[in-house]
Amino acid sequence: MHQPTGHAAEGFAYATLRLLLFGVCLISWSCAGQQDDGDHQDGQEDELSGDPLMDYCSCMLNRCHDGYHATWGEDHLASEAACLEFAAGLAQAGEAVTQGDYLECRQHFCDAAEVNPEGSDDPANCPQAFGEQTCIE
Repeated sequence: MHQPTGHAAEGFAYATLRLLLFGVCLISWSCAGQQDDGDHQDGQEDELSGDPLMDYCSCMLNRCHDGYHATWGEDHLASEAACLEFAAGLAQAGEAVTQGDYLECRQHFCDAAEVNPEGSDDPANCPQAFGEQTCIE
């Protein structure tokens, strides 16, 4: 294959650079509405895993986000492990309950928690999801 030289080589390099930049701009534009800002509060429904401990921690991360990180830390893996360890220590009623110090009670209030547009935790439900007020002994 013949390689361009001199001004032709500069023109070829410039054209290649323009094409690459156009591609990056096009990709950035097409993905702009799909970016995740990392706040876990994108309005998506929580996906259930079938594991009640994982479901509780996932719900808490998504719906009671500020309290989740204040309680279990900012590092994702460490906070997830801490939440799972905490949840494993909770008693399980074996059925849906809305009072008492049970994982199911906390899950009920977490599920009821609304994701606020301003990003703050739901003051009506997140405290119960953390075991305050209703979900206590």
